[in-house]
Amino acid sequence: MNLTNLPEQQFLSRLKEIILSHLEKEDFGVEELAREAGVSSSILRRRFHTFSEKSLSRFIREIRLQKALELLQKEDLTAAEVAYKVGFGSPAYFNTCFHNHFGFAPGEAKNRQVIDSEENNEVTSPDFEDSSQKLSRKISKRKIIFFTVGGILILFVVYLIFNNLSFESFSILPGDMLKPEDKSIAVLPFENLSGEEENQYFADGVTENILNNLIQIQEIKVINSPVKAFGENSKDFRKMANSLGVRFILWGSVQQLENKVVIIAKLVDLKRNNQLIWSDKYNKKLTDIFQVQSDIAKQVASELQTIIPQNEKKRIEKVPTVSQEAYMWYSMGRYLINKRVVRDDDTLKYINPFKNAITEDPNYAEAYAGLAEVYLTLTRRQCYPRPEGFEKAKENVLHALILDSNLAEAHAILGSIYRCEWKWEEARKELETALNLNPNNAIVQGQYGDLMYIFRNREAYKIHKLRAAELNPISPYLISFKASVYKMEGNFEKAMEEYNRYIELYPLNYSIYWVLWHFFRGMGEEQKAVEALQKGLLLTFTPADSVFSYSLPLIYKNKGIKGVERSLYEHNISFDLKGSWRGLARYCVETGDKEKALDWLEKAYEWEIPNLPTINGDLDFDPLRNEPRFQALLDSMGLSKYQ
Repeated sequence: MNLTNLPEQQFLSRLKEIILSHLEKEDFGVEELAREAGVSSSILRRRFHTFSEKSLSRFIREIRLQKALELLQKEDLTAAEVAYKVGFGSPAYFNTCFHNHFGFAPGEAKNRQVIDSEENNEVTSPDFEDSSQKLSRKISKRKIIFFTVGGILILFVVYLIFNNLSFESFSILPGDMLKPEDKSIAVLPFENLSGEEENQYFADGVTENILNNLIQIQEIKVINSPVKAFGENSKDFRKMANSLGVRFILWGSVQQLENKVVIIAKLVDLKRNNQLIWSDKYNKKLTDIFQVQSDIAKQVASELQTIIPQNEKKRIEKVPTVSQEAYMWYSMGRYLINKRVVRDDDTLKYINPFKNAITEDPNYAEAYAGLAEVYLTLTRRQCYPRPEGFEKAKENVLHALILDSNLAEAHAILGSIYRCEWKWEEARKELETALNLNPNNAIVQGQYGDLMYIFRNREAYKIHKLRAAELNPISPYLISFKASVYKMEGNFEKAMEEYNRYIELYPLNYSIYWVLWHFFRGMGEEQKAVEALQKGLLLTFTPADSVFSYSLPLIYKNKGIKGVERSLYEHNISFDLKGSWRGLARYCVETGDKEKALDWLEKAYEWEIPNLPTINGDLDFDPLRNEPRFQALLDSMGLSKYQ
């Protein structure tokens, strides 16, 4: 029987058995548990979260701690010995976790039941109990506490000496144990101090690589994008904490000096009034750049009281290329991808940096993945011819996976290519592999959610998209998604809060006003709907849209909202036919013209619109679902069984 189909108690008992059988393995985490259980980690997490709000990592840790308590009470073992027996590589960290979970130190475990019994006897004992007996018992308790605390301190000092560490290494001491939800961080773009604007790509590359290293650590919540929407002063830090839901901020500077690099990193605790809890300066050769980026991520994990499992540490410490020139070209390519605009016909500008990186180092897996991403993105946005673009994307990403089969981003790109080719189960497999390798990646969470939308699996769609929004709360698309969830739940006030946050962060992004046009129409607020549509048209900065936008108030005055809807329909046919395929079909559904709506969907199929499969998940097209032409369209895209 599939483990995930077991009843709750049997399911948990089986998980516990697996964990206990691998108890001494420090790096036995969620991925290893899923492997032993015979399911993917994403499926295991989904099943686990149906009846528990805690993370699987926490579940594993609590089983380790429960076993530790049992060993301490029944065996003649020190706290350090027990720590290693239950899979804690650090006795100091074990002591902290143990105290936080049980409310007392490991050294108190053996006597804890005795003390609890004595305290209960105090309540029920006769009033004429001898006072000397009471005093003796209090002194005994004080001795236990004294020797326990002393023993822990001695163990902690020995641990520091043994690991060549100092007290300064622990800016958050074990007595201030972080809760799991406190292990959260955002990264500000590292400032470019090189004095040359063209070196900005290098500074951005350092930021992105440190961020990607942190994302590998599953126990830490990491905002997936460098936070560019805020400044670096205290007021903005507070605003950041409220907006992003994080406790820590990492920021710093980068200076490239010929073949040397100077990186300064700083970690602040927003909960402690922006207290600087760690900082360091790295003055290294440029060839050591990967080690520096790895060291910063590992130090941040240490400050956040997180032990990095061996598989995650291996990915963080990986050196992707030994060629300095290849790394520079790759950084330039990533910089240009992140800065790209929606339509840019200069395709070679994006392609050549990755090709140059591959020329410098033919074994650079990330460079092949980057080149594949460029071909995929340009082809989907109709800036590169089909199917040649998809073929080139697949060729490069498969080469990347030959070089590194555990490259999560490559599996995600391959999954997206399969989605564009309408190979649905292949797409699912690759995206689930990417999720298993790196569940903290917001892009992969979002892509998997989009696939679930196409499959009409609404619950999985919502779970993964909300997780993506949690990991990247400043993504405009994901902010809009959160608002849509609130809207579906009938919480229009919260939905409007999200829309306003979108506008505050991205005031010139026209797409939000198209969303608001539909939102206000649904709410019956026609005037606001027309105003939103007018703003959206003006922000496209095209002459035809601008002229049309100025006519909207008069159209609304003379013909009402229905007149505005009809005029928009005719305007899109004249000036944005392919770009408005969904809106044209949706308008025809709303007006009851099913045949014309199907005409537009079939035209979108002829135009090879990449997002056409999303009509299967779009509730607005459900009135067409029983139409033979609609079913034929789904069948031609291989979606008949996903209904």
